[in-house]
Amino acid sequence: MQVDNSKEQKMSWKDKLVGNASHGKSQIREEFRLLEGDAKVKTVDRIPSLTFSKRVHKHIERDMAKAMIIRLMGRRIAFHTLLGKIQSLWQPKNLIQLMDLEKDYYLVKFQDDEDYATTLMGGPWINFEQYLVVQPWSP
Repeated sequence: MQVDNSKEQKMSWKDKLVGNASHGKSQIREEFRLLEGDAKVKTVDRIPSLTFSKRVHKHIERDMAKAMIIRLMGRRIAFHTLLGKIQSLWQPKNLIQLMDLEKDYYLVKFQDDEDYATTLMGGPWINFEQYLVVQPWSP
């Protein structure tokens, strides 16, 4: 009796969440700690002002490298409805995160470079007969 070891193993939920080297790039994130001097708080005219070091800014930019801002033009849409629609429209290979911003804007973070590039360069994306505007996040 022969056993077929060439079958690809199915990725578990845990592997998708934390990453698994046998299934591509690892998604394990490094721990980031604020050091002395990384954040400075000042009060200007009784308004607090928070300033971060270049090291913190670089970490934020690296963390947001595969993030984009989206908005459905001409129509309001509920969070869970939009999440379901973009997942069926874009069909990402890995998980995506959706965050509700103000004024009907949303932030989408991708785990996979290919998913990010396909979404950004693809389109035009139409949802509920309205254009879904997609633009990369920028600092």
